[in-house]
Amino acid sequence: MSNQLLQTRFRSESQGTAGSSGSLPSDLIASSAARVRIVGMAMGTVWAIILAANVVLGPGFSASEFPGSGGWPSPNWIFAATGLAGSLGLILVSPRLQHHPRLVLDIGLGFEVFTAALIALISFWVPEPHAARISWNCALILLFPAIAPSPKRKMLLASFAAASMDAMAFFVARSRGLALDWPVSYILWMLAPGYLCAILALVPATLIRYLGLQVSAAREMGSYRLGNLLGRGGMGSVYQASHRMIARPAAIKVIRGDLLSSDPELAATITERFYREAEAVAALRSPHTVQLYDFGQAEDGGLYYVMELLDGIDLQKFVEKFGPLDAPRAIHILRQACESLQEAHHNGLIHRDVKPSNIILCRLGLRVDFVKVLDFGLVRREDPKDTRNRPVESTATLGTPSFMAPEAITTSEPADRRADVYALGCVAYWLVTGHQVFEGDSPMQVMFRHAHEEPVSPSKRINRSLPEDFEAVVLHALIKDPGSRIQSAQELADRLGLCEDAGVWTESEARRWWDEYGRALGST
Repeated sequence: MSNQLLQTRFRSESQGTAGSSGSLPSDLIASSAARVRIVGMAMGTVWAIILAANVVLGPGFSASEFPGSGGWPSPNWIFAATGLAGSLGLILVSPRLQHHPRLVLDIGLGFEVFTAALIALISFWVPEPHAARISWNCALILLFPAIAPSPKRKMLLASFAAASMDAMAFFVARSRGLALDWPVSYILWMLAPGYLCAILALVPATLIRYLGLQVSAAREMGSYRLGNLLGRGGMGSVYQASHRMIARPAAIKVIRGDLLSSDPELAATITERFYREAEAVAALRSPHTVQLYDFGQAEDGGLYYVMELLDGIDLQKFVEKFGPLDAPRAIHILRQACESLQEAHHNGLIHRDVKPSNIILCRLGLRVDFVKVLDFGLVRREDPKDTRNRPVESTATLGTPSFMAPEAITTSEPADRRADVYALGCVAYWLVTGHQVFEGDSPMQVMFRHAHEEPVSPSKRINRSLPEDFEAVVLHALIKDPGSRIQSAQELADRLGLCEDAGVWTESEARRWWDEYGRALGST
C-alpha cells in the first residue's frame, strides 16, 4: 500500500467521524439521548401528579403544617408548575435535536440540575429539622446517570451541581429572614448524603461506559470481526480478529475513542502518530516487521489498524516467564530484530520505542523463534527537512525511560538511528540478565542514570560468566556518546554474527523448545 494511497484513504475515512468520537458507540449514544426525552416525560408526570394531589389534598392540611394560604405554600405551586413546563420543553426539544445526540445529553445534564434546584426550593421553602433527613435529590442524582449516561467528567460535574442545590435552597430560605439557627454540624450532616450520592453516581456511569466499550469492541471494523481481547494498554486494546470473507486471522489495535474526544490537542497528537505508524509499517517489507493489513476509523471515532496475528510472546514476558537467555539464543533473536530496524533506517525511519515488549518471539508457519518488531507509534523520519516530521508531540522526550538513549534525554535535537541501536543494546542486556540496564524509583531517576552513569557489565550484574565477545558488543551498543557507539543496526548485526556463539543456537534446538513450551504462549 503506497504512502499516497494511505494518506488519501485515511483522510476520506476520517471525514464525518472526527466529531463523533466518544467512549460509547454512536448508536448507544443516540439511544441514551432518546432516553433523555423519557426522563422529561417521567419528571413531567411526577410534577403533574404533585400539582393534582395538592389541588385535591392541599386544602385538608392545617395552616400549622403548611404556613401560608390554603395548605401548600404558594411559591411551591410556581416551582412545580415551572418543573412541569421545563419537562414539557425537554420533551418537545429533544426530538428536534435527534441528529445531535451529544447536545441532547448535555441538555439532559442541565435538566438534572434544573430539576434538583426546584426540588430543593420546594423542600426548603419552609425548612424543618429532621433527625435523619435525606433529600429527594439523592434519588435523582443516582438514577440519572443510569438512564441517560454521559461522559464521566460531565456527569460528575452535573451530579455535584445537583447536590449543591440543597445548600442553595437553604441559604435562599435564610435570606428570606427565616429563623434557621441550626448548628453548622447539623447542616453539614443534612447536606452530606447528596454529595455522597454524587460520588456514588460514578458507579453506574463507569459500569455503563465499560459495557459500552465492550459493545464497541464487539462490533465489526471494516471487513474484520473482533474476537478475544489479547491485551490492553493506556491508549487502547488489541483484539484477535477474523476477516469476514477470507479465513485470514488478524489482530486489531484499537485506540480508545474517548482519548480523541477529551482533549483536541491530544487527539491531534494521537491521530498523527496513528497515521505515521500506518504509513511507516506499510512501507516496510522485512519479514521481521509486523505486517499491516488495513486501517481506518470506527463508528465511535476510535482509530484502528489491522495487522498480522502472531503466535508467540513478547520478550518482556518471555524473560519474566522463562528467565534470562543464554548468549547463543540471544544473538539469534537480536540479529533478526536488527534486520527489521536496518530496513526502517534505510528508509529514513527511526523507531524511537525499541523495547522488549515491542519485539515478539513467535512461530511463523514452519519456522520457530522468529522475531517480529512492532509498535512504530513513535516513528519519525530521520531527515529533519521531511515535512512529515511536523512537531505533534507536546514534549521532546519520547520513548520508554528504561530504553532511552542518553542523547534523547539530554539534548533537544531529535535522536537518530543510533538511539535505536542503544535501545537494542538495552534489550540485549535484558535478555541475558533479566534486569534493565538502569533501575530506579522513578522514571526521572532512570533517565538520569542512562544519561550520566556507566552500566555494570551483564556478567557482573548476574554474577555469572558470559562470552566476552558478546558482552563487548552489548557494552559497545550502550556507549553514551553516539559517535563512539555502534553506528547502525546492520553493524550491530554484523558484530553479533562475528561472536563465537553465533549460529550455536540451531533450528532443531529451537523446535524442541517450542514443542515443549510453545502451546502455552498463545497469540499476540
